[in-house]
Amino acid sequence: MENKICSVFHAPIDVVLPIENKKRTRVNYGRQPDICVICDPKIIEENAVFGTPNFIIEIIAGKDIKGTHKYKYSVYEEAGVGGIGLYSGKCVLLRVFIRRMEGFHRFNAFLRMTLFR
Repeated sequence: MENKICSVFHAPIDVVLPIENKKRTRVNYGRQPDICVICDPKIIEENAVFGTPNFIIEIIAGKDIKGTHKYKYSVYEEAGVGGIGLYSGKCVLLRVFIRRMEGFHRFNAFLRMTLFR
């Protein structure tokens, strides 16, 4: 994303990812990330984004935080998203994953206690 002009969007925005929807056997799979960064203006259309964002931030809530984390991580990894930020308010944790040649690597994890002391 260096030296690029990017746009930041927040929910609700439909993002149609170019991956197979295994439940419905469609070619594309729709999501509504909480925040996404897009540096390719060609994938931004009036009603939705059709392609892979450069970076996505998701706020994970609910009882099954670990399961939701795994699910969202796998969907965005398969779609080729450049980076993912997963924030869990319950655990007060932000995990950042950056895509490298061999897949995602955790860049860092921040706890509120570390950030705001």
